[in-house]
Amino acid sequence: MDSGLFGDGSISLAWNGLEGLPGLQPRLVLVGKLVAKGYGIGAVVQVTADVTARDIAGAYTFVGTATPQPYVLNWVKEQYVQLNPPPADETSWDVRLSVPLSAAVIEGLEECRQGRDFSLQVDTTILFVDGGEPKGPRPQTRYGTHPTRTGQDTIRVSQSDWGQVLERWERGVGIPILLPLAATEPDPKRAEVVRQLKNARQKLDGADYAGSVADSRECGHLMWPHFGPLSS
Repeated sequence: MDSGLFGDGSISLAWNGLEGLPGLQPRLVLVGKLVAKGYGIGAVVQVTADVTARDIAGAYTFVGTATPQPYVLNWVKEQYVQLNPPPADETSWDVRLSVPLSAAVIEGLEECRQGRDFSLQVDTTILFVDGGEPKGPRPQTRYGTHPTRTGQDTIRVSQSDWGQVLERWERGVGIPILLPLAATEPDPKRAEVVRQLKNARQKLDGADYAGSVADSRECGHLMWPHFGPLSS
């Protein structure tokens, strides 16, 4: 998002990278730099973004929406002796917006990029929350304008950069593999294992995590003669 007039001053936001944030739900972090000039003390904006991936064929897939973050555009700062000090009303922020991702979205991104470089389209929205203390009389036209500013940017993501993100999510060491199991088996024990696995998957989809773990452990007990005891 290039610098432009917005409210009483001017604002610019440049996206320059990505990071991976691990946790119960992995998050993709957009890293950027926000610079504001000419705003009164206490001016505040809220920044959010919609992220879309572009695959090697040029098709677009929606990734997610970043959690909105507020940023103060000006405050009373301590003055230090510098050779070329910035203007008193200039403020810069290191912006970090996190986009929560599900496992399905991450797998979709992997399918999208096909092991190659890819790009992310970032549609940014800046909401003017508070204009702060006015430096003088404000023009009447200011109150007739919509308090948002939007911009669209593209972030190129290389294989190595994306590999670092996957490592932070602990997803860079392997890929999920689906093995079909027949619903009927000549061996009654194998048939029981298939039934228990099916029940465990259904309970997992239904958010019955305790029941899913119980059925999975029952499978372990049924397979114990073949694979030895399973730790609890």
